[in-house]
Amino acid sequence: MSRKNSAPLKSKFHNIFWDFDGVIHDSLQIKADGFVSLFPGIDSKSKKYIEKYHFENGGIDRFEKIKHFYFKFHRFEITNKELYRLAESFSDNIKDKIFQSKYLIDESISFIRSNFENFNFHIVSASEQKELLQICDSFDISKYFISINGSPGRKADHLKKLIKRFDYQLNETAMIGDSINDYEASMKNNISFFGFNNPKLKHLNYLDSIEELLEK
Repeated sequence: MSRKNSAPLKSKFHNIFWDFDGVIHDSLQIKADGFVSLFPGIDSKSKKYIEKYHFENGGIDRFEKIKHFYFKFHRFEITNKELYRLAESFSDNIKDKIFQSKYLIDESISFIRSNFENFNFHIVSASEQKELLQICDSFDISKYFISINGSPGRKADHLKKLIKRFDYQLNETAMIGDSINDYEASMKNNISFFGFNNPKLKHLNYLDSIEELLEK
């Protein structure tokens, strides 16, 4: 159910979709290391390739990334059985760090806690759904969001379904993300996009501080 209060101050946006990795949770490097760990024996150039691809494609889920890296290094398609085995290994390799509260982005968490009653907040992430729910529950932040949406499922598809389900007005709806994939998902759904925590998105609508959202 949508919040009853209207957005505060000058903001025209009532409905905010949040990316998770890199916007709420500083887990990009943790996951980059997790992908590297799936391919022991690769050289430093290949490790840098994994990191670069991961950082530039934050909106793509782990299954698609594993498929991409597997073909890149082995030159043949991965089987479903091997895909899910590697995805499970990936989860095991990162779990000790992703549940540490020190990786939460304080600015975002503070804003969410202070403003969740005035906005309709949702998480739309490429993180695996079950893991995402566990992380949010462990940090006690699930209560601030009307819904939490992860993979499988593409961000653009999640946005489309949520906008329709809650009958959100497009001109009152925006997504906050740190990747070009988040921007593209927003554009596909005709909603506004705000970049955050990634200077490479400075040429788009960009928030140097999350608090700036209150003036948009």
